[in-house]
Amino acid sequence: MKEKGKKATDKETHNSWSFVLLLSLHVFLSPAMYPHHLLNSRAIQENQDLRWSTPLSSLLFNDFWGTALTHSGSHKSYRPLTVLSFRVNFLLHQLHPWGYHFVNVMLHCIVCLVFARLSGHVFRGDKRPVLISSLLFAVHPIHTEAVTSVVGRADVGAGLFFLLSFISYLSFVRNYSRPHLWSCLVFATLSMLTKETGISEYNTLP
Repeated sequence: MKEKGKKATDKETHNSWSFVLLLSLHVFLSPAMYPHHLLNSRAIQENQDLRWSTPLSSLLFNDFWGTALTHSGSHKSYRPLTVLSFRVNFLLHQLHPWGYHFVNVMLHCIVCLVFARLSGHVFRGDKRPVLISSLLFAVHPIHTEAVTSVVGRADVGAGLFFLLSFISYLSFVRNYSRPHLWSCLVFATLSMLTKETGISEYNTLP
C-alpha cells in the first residue's frame, strides 16, 4: 500500500512539473520565434568576444559588451559565463536570432522547475501551494523582458544558479552535509559570474 501511495504521489508531482513546463513553453516560446526580435547590436553583433578567433581568455578580462575592464569606457558588467553561452550560440548558427531566443526560453523552463523544487522545500511538500506558486512564477509578466530579450539571459542564468545555491543551502541546514555546502558556494559563484548581481546570494547565507 505504501509503495502504491508513493507511486501515485510521484505521478502527481511529475504531472504538476510537466504542466509548469508546458505552460512556460506556451507563454514564451512563440513570441521568441518571431522574426522581429532582433539581437542587441553591441552585446551580440559587434562583440568580438563571441568570435572564436578571439582567445577564450578574453572573456575573463572584458566586460559584457566586449570592452576591456580596464578601459575608461567599460560598463564594468562582468558576465563571462553569459558571454560564453553567446559564444556557443554564435558557433552553432552565427547571428540567427532564433537560437539565442530558444536558449533563453529553455533556461526559463529550467528555472521554473527549480523554483518548483524550492517551493516544495518551503511548503514542505504541500502540492497545492507548490503548484500555484510555480505556475504564477512561470507566467509572471516580470519575466518577459529577461526571457524574450537575448541580453536578458544574464538575469535568467544568474537566477537559475541563485535558486540552486539556495536549495543546496537548505539541504545543508537540514542534513549538515558538507557536499551541499560546497555546492551552495559553487552555485553562488556561478551566479555571480553569470551576472554581477549574483554576488547578493552570499548575503542570504549566514
